[in-house]
Amino acid sequence: MVKRGMAAGFTVVVAAAVNVATGMLTQHWAWAWWAAAIVLVALGAATQIWLTLTERDAGAARGDGVRVTGDVSGIISTGERSINTQINPPGT
Repeated sequence: MVKRGMAAGFTVVVAAAVNVATGMLTQHWAWAWWAAAIVLVALGAATQIWLTLTERDAGAARGDGVRVTGDVSGIISTGERSINTQINPPGT
């Protein structure tokens, strides 16, 4: 959770830097500002990709998936905090 907060704060800093680089680029068409804008946007994108992948991995490690048990003529349960549903097959 701390890593995610630090990375989110980092993206705010990168966004501010992109804003400055873009502002300078519109005033001074120099290659250095083009390079700075491109590098900063790529850095922000890489941070977002890292956040997404680490969150997906953390979710898989927690094991919060749905488990379905039962048969067609009984009660189906989808987990601890779920509502059980009675299934009556046709003809019963």
